[in-house]
Amino acid sequence: MREINLFGRLGNKDNDIKFFLKYLPKDIKNVIEPFGGTFACIKKEYNDDKYNKYVNDLDDNLYLIYTNPELYLECKKKFNEIAEKHLIVDSKTVNYNNFIEEFNKVEMNIKLKDYIIRECIIRGRMVKINKTLKTYDFKKYLDFHKKINFTNDDYKIIIDKFKYNEDSFIILDPPYLFSDNNNYKSQRDDSDMSDIMVYILELFNDEKVKCKLLFIINKLKIISYLFKNYIVGEYEKIYQIAKKKETHLIIAKNINPS
Repeated sequence: MREINLFGRLGNKDNDIKFFLKYLPKDIKNVIEPFGGTFACIKKEYNDDKYNKYVNDLDDNLYLIYTNPELYLECKKKFNEIAEKHLIVDSKTVNYNNFIEEFNKVEMNIKLKDYIIRECIIRGRMVKINKTLKTYDFKKYLDFHKKINFTNDDYKIIIDKFKYNEDSFIILDPPYLFSDNNNYKSQRDDSDMSDIMVYILELFNDEKVKCKLLFIINKLKIISYLFKNYIVGEYEKIYQIAKKKETHLIIAKNINPS
């Protein structure tokens, strides 16, 4: 399947997979992303029909996209058409007042429109317009998308369902501690995400857990200490918008690197 990003999200792992690719097992039946986001790993490495795919996210707007991909595509295409009309210099600079005024007149789902604006205009800057939306045949992608089991539950519910199953692989990519995650709904509702770290630590320390676990998180001294027995590597990336370099930890359990 040709690679295509149906939608964007701050902190997605689409370009990070190369750093932890060898820790993505193939000898499993179920692959689960409890903090779904753009479900990068499932999209890029587990799109084969032999895998049962599960994507969960508590963000209502994301779940709306998960369950209405055609509607989202229609809205995104309209966004691009209007944005191109208001280009000033290049695809990263638009006349925001005229653009937003025209886009708000589009009769489409208001939650989808709001998500697209937050997705494409970050810190007052337009991210590059996706030109492939004009020519790409989305049928194959949408057929793949429909084979994923999407849920809108608390992350614990889906993890607890699979944690004792040795044929399951759970990818943990939660909101990062002490990071600016204003675009995450859950972060705006509750800024203390340490309960997630406590739950994940208990998950790793539970000897009864048989599933394969991969946990990607920003490197902090407290996390390095708590997960010191499970850290298998780290990598650096630069966030293009903030121009900030950050180190990420690769933490794994029950995985033999390929």
